[in-house]
Amino acid sequence: MLRSIICAVVVAALVSSAQAQDPDLIVLTESESGNLATQGGRLAGISGNGRFVVFRSNATNLVPDDSNQRPDIFVHDRVSGTTARVGQPPGEQSNGSSSAPAISGDGQWIVFESDASNLVPGDTNEARDVFRAPNPLFTAVTAAQ
Repeated sequence: MLRSIICAVVVAALVSSAQAQDPDLIVLTESESGNLATQGGRLAGISGNGRFVVFRSNATNLVPDDSNQRPDIFVHDRVSGTTARVGQPPGEQSNGSSSAPAISGDGQWIVFESDASNLVPGDTNEARDVFRAPNPLFTAVTAAQ
């Protein structure tokens, strides 16, 4: 526990120092309240115009009600500062781990792989599948910007 606290303090200090040195360097894995993610992000991708960034994280504090204790795919809008979870079944959370996110050049579509069996009806192959999901932060307004 003490080791985790020390690591978190060191990371926060490094992030603050890096941001002070380079204003273009920003942390994307933080909650809406501005707290660093409880778990790191990895396997990131960026849309062609640099607006949207996708990444995988097991953090539980990036979006409200993330309690599935599984690595999920997230998308962050660098203009609005909003982060959303991608590819969740309607009204529930995925029952498996997701990974390998990629985003289309225009930012409208996100692809990822997952071993969850509840993302689409009839997924009974008990295997990791590849999914395409709409970017929940992409709108006609963001497309025009």
